[in-house]
Amino acid sequence: MDFWTVTGLEAGRRLVLSPDTRLPGHMDLELEVHPEGDGSRLVLRHGFTPDGPAGRLYGEATRLGDVALYAWMHRKLVLAAQARTA
Repeated sequence: MDFWTVTGLEAGRRLVLSPDTRLPGHMDLELEVHPEGDGSRLVLRHGFTPDGPAGRLYGEATRLGDVALYAWMHRKLVLAAQARTA
């Protein structure tokens, strides 16, 4: 299981997390909420800046898994928010 540290926060609007794991580079996970019509839009961004050849290799090796993981995470967050408002 990964552990994260909050590195940025705008209450009710934006959250930036950085993993507490050792990586060959720098990673951020950013969640933003934007008002839209009668609801909100959740935007999830994942960024990785590699550090040297090991970082580039790590980034390429984990890219597809990260896309799937963060798409799943996004969906679960949206479903949980919808359930709370229903």
